[in-house]
Amino acid sequence: MYPPDDGAIVVTLDSNVRSEAREVESELDTFRSKDWTMNETPISILLIDDQATVLAGWRMNLALEPGLQVVGEAVDSADALKQVQRTCPDVILLDIKLAEQNGLDLLADLRRLAPGSAVIVLTVYDTAANRERALDGGAFAFLSKQAPFDTLLETIRRVGGR
Repeated sequence: MYPPDDGAIVVTLDSNVRSEAREVESELDTFRSKDWTMNETPISILLIDDQATVLAGWRMNLALEPGLQVVGEAVDSADALKQVQRTCPDVILLDIKLAEQNGLDLLADLRRLAPGSAVIVLTVYDTAANRERALDGGAFAFLSKQAPFDTLLETIRRVGGR
């Protein structure tokens, strides 16, 4: 008997609509499976760059992201070493070019003082030699500053363990 007498509504969908509906349902399943509780401890982040505008940009963008917390900023290696000891961050964003010292030289000190912190090296000097030196020196990741912000966020969450 058509329509069903149990009050249900029957809708016939063509194959394109069914395919789109499956994609939407898959995205909803992914969304629903995420742990959206804000009771989780945020990933703490220390920013190290000698350019105030870069620090401000990182700070403002990261502040908008749930589960992330900027706990300190440093513009030079001396301040960076003090901040890493004070904050014990989960993640350190480190620029290669600092005013008085190469960030890659600072990397060894950061790894020694904060072995539990994951260092992400960010730079406009994205060369194979810099990448190799950073990763060999203990950086967890190496990204170009021109990389999309979403790439940085994914990397922070991956190396920060959440």
